[in-house]
Amino acid sequence: RDYIDGLSYVISGSIAVIGGFVGQGVTQDPLEKGVYTLFQTIGIASIGYGAYTWKLGDEDRFFYDSVKYANLSSTDRNAILRSYYLQKKVRERHERVIKAVTHGLIAAVNIYNATQQNKGPVQNGLYFIGGVNLLAAVSFSF
Repeated sequence: RDYIDGLSYVISGSIAVIGGFVGQGVTQDPLEKGVYTLFQTIGIASIGYGAYTWKLGDEDRFFYDSVKYANLSSTDRNAILRSYYLQKKVRERHERVIKAVTHGLIAAVNIYNATQQNKGPVQNGLYFIGGVNLLAAVSFSF
C-alpha cells in the first residue's frame, strides 16, 4: 500500500510541477505566475512526501518491519501485532473524542463572542470560525 500511495503522490506532484512551469510560460500576469509557483511548491512537497511514503512508510510499517525481522515465532509475531493494532484502535478513539471536544469548545467560544459583537465583519468572521469548528467537531464524532 505504501508503494502505491507513495507512487501516486510522486506522479501527481510531478504533474503539478510540470503544469506550473507550462502555466508560467504562457502567462504574463504576475499574480498568475505566483499561483503557478504555489502549485509547483505543492507539487515538489507532494513528490517528497510520496518518496518518503514509498521508501519509508509510516510508524505502522516501521513497527511491522521491526517485528517481522525479530527472532520470534510466527505465533509470537502475530500476537504482538494483534495487540499493537488493538491498542492503536483504542488510542485513535480517544484521540477523536479529544479533537471533537476541543473543536466543539472553540466553536462555542467563537459563536458566543460573535453574539456579543455588533453587526459587522468581526461578527461574521467569528460566526464563520465557530461554524467551521462545529463542523470539525461533528466530523471527529464519527
